[in-house]
Amino acid sequence: SHVFPAEMEQFGQRLTATSWNLAHNPSGNIIGFSGTNDNHHLLPLQVNQFFPSTEHDSDSTIRDLFATNGYMLDMIIENTVKVVSFRYESDHLKSLICALKQSSADLSTQIHAIIDCGAILAGSDLKNFSHVVLQLLPRDRFEGILFYDGVTHHDWVVLERSGRCLPKDISPVNEKDSFAIFDEPRCRGSDLKLCTEAVALLTLAPNLCKDKLMQAAGRLRKLGQRQKLVLIGGNDVFSKLRDVLNTPKASHFTPENILTWVMKNTVEMNVLGLSNWADQGYFYASTYLKSPSLCISDEILELVDFYGKSFNKCAVSDIAKNSRHFHLKRTGGKAKLHTEMKSIVTAIKDRVARYGDDFSVVASGCDEECERELEMEIEREEEKEIEIPSMDPVLEKPWNFKSIFSCKSPKELPTRVISLKGFVQEYVKPLSMARVKWQPKIYCTENFARTVKGGLSDLSCFNNYLRVVDAVVTFPCDDILLVSEYESNGLLKQIWNLKID
Repeated sequence: SHVFPAEMEQFGQRLTATSWNLAHNPSGNIIGFSGTNDNHHLLPLQVNQFFPSTEHDSDSTIRDLFATNGYMLDMIIENTVKVVSFRYESDHLKSLICALKQSSADLSTQIHAIIDCGAILAGSDLKNFSHVVLQLLPRDRFEGILFYDGVTHHDWVVLERSGRCLPKDISPVNEKDSFAIFDEPRCRGSDLKLCTEAVALLTLAPNLCKDKLMQAAGRLRKLGQRQKLVLIGGNDVFSKLRDVLNTPKASHFTPENILTWVMKNTVEMNVLGLSNWADQGYFYASTYLKSPSLCISDEILELVDFYGKSFNKCAVSDIAKNSRHFHLKRTGGKAKLHTEMKSIVTAIKDRVARYGDDFSVVASGCDEECERELEMEIEREEEKEIEIPSMDPVLEKPWNFKSIFSCKSPKELPTRVISLKGFVQEYVKPLSMARVKWQPKIYCTENFARTVKGGLSDLSCFNNYLRVVDAVVTFPCDDILLVSEYESNGLLKQIWNLKID
């Protein structure tokens, strides 16, 4: 590898600013818009969520906007026709296609769109996926597939039956005559004119929150009239759902169950962000109108400092308290705070006490960027439930175990012996495992290697049927032989007989 000094230069210190600094202006005039309000408690205190007074406000539009959350949740409950669980295969796209066919068959109605809120299609070639889906759709109902092409056109395109792919604005195929695919980035803000009776397959993610679900469901602009939803998720989603609801494995789930779980996820995600919000707020308040040098901190460059500290479960309020003490101590204490900032520090303290007292998070003392990286790593963890096919075991072949005492090498034994490298090449996947420089002095017997009947043509691989190493035999030449339990019992018997003689 080549390292370029100029590009890889590291700085010993960094200048820090946060969203609190961006939100500050002398007039205090901050205006913004958000379609959802799940995380308004994590906005800088200069930004206030607007809650209209419905009792005295005569503007019906304001009252309708204030009721948006409840209205959308009610729309999801009333217009979800089914909640479907499907089993992930190694190819997630194949699993989604199977779920699409199954849902259409079970509902006796055609699915008109996929809203990939769960990001199952992330990283896949949507054009190739669209070709496969198009072959499954009835010709008399769908003339093409509508999806966002981020490679060539960078726009919504229609894949026609002829194979031609054109931007939707110039394609002769109408949106209502197309099957729509909303990939995960298009689950917010995209408007398509789907048919008035469209049924959409909406995928779920393991840590799905309310704002993302509502935005995804909102792609059906006539939801609540004649358009409907089918909520679908994999085993990773429903295993978490069962844990939250404490229900048996075979339970049937309702839209209400899904929303209960989604609301719990929303609360947990807000709690995870609360300690970081407080830390940034205390940093801003403690450095406000003070020397810029206080905004400079030493950069962490060593891996030990990044990852060396242990993780502990701490109360959110305790983490915020430690952060407050740290920032005030390094900037001169509470007495040195600017007058305007004293109320901010008190407000941060009160909000953490109100929303974080009953919650704990796993945290360490590592750098905040490292913390975010580790949080994302935890979020990416998936629990996969894999059903391994049952196979018939191989009947092991006996051989003259007594010969072990006269042989100087495993190769001299009266049974087939395989080198460790040969074993990996023949029985283990991926094939790249064979490129590893395996120890040439390690061998195994055929009985150890072969565990189940059938060849590689019958199984995708033998990885799920490999034997655990339980006993080994060492030879004078330092060769090592791995043997099965059956063989180890036979060899032990010969050793005991040798001792008796």
